[in-house]
Amino acid sequence: MLFQGRSLESVSVFNKALAYQMEFYSVTLAPICSHNWQGPSQSSVNWHAPLDGQYKINVDMAAKLAGLVWGVGAVIRNGNKEFMAACSRQVIGHFSAQAMELIAAKEGLQFTYDLGFRDIVLEMDAQGVADRINSNEECFEAEGNIVEDIKEM
Repeated sequence: MLFQGRSLESVSVFNKALAYQMEFYSVTLAPICSHNWQGPSQSSVNWHAPLDGQYKINVDMAAKLAGLVWGVGAVIRNGNKEFMAACSRQVIGHFSAQAMELIAAKEGLQFTYDLGFRDIVLEMDAQGVADRINSNEECFEAEGNIVEDIKEM
């Protein structure tokens, strides 16, 4: 491989390409609205059952391998705290933690809806993401379309 009269080893080319990709994602996925993601809350809030006739879906995400492999999951419980169903899915790629929390919420809500549950309470540990979902403010960031999908659900 030659560029401008220089040859580079394939590992060097790969590392440079990866660095450019990371820089691209850090710029293009940076929030451009007023919501500030604060990450999971460290408070000791206890789980509360939903009202009779409602179902609570708890969603979360996890990352491994420097944020290249993600997992999203959801657990559904009824008003008696009984387990109803659960799902999980692996997602591979470069995403922000906020985007993955939103994807977890969307996947969990879709799963719940597909099973026929309609009166749903969504619970998550990312307060900033929950605030974004509950906001009436329009948001023009990369994940804005996911937020709107969740609001419609």
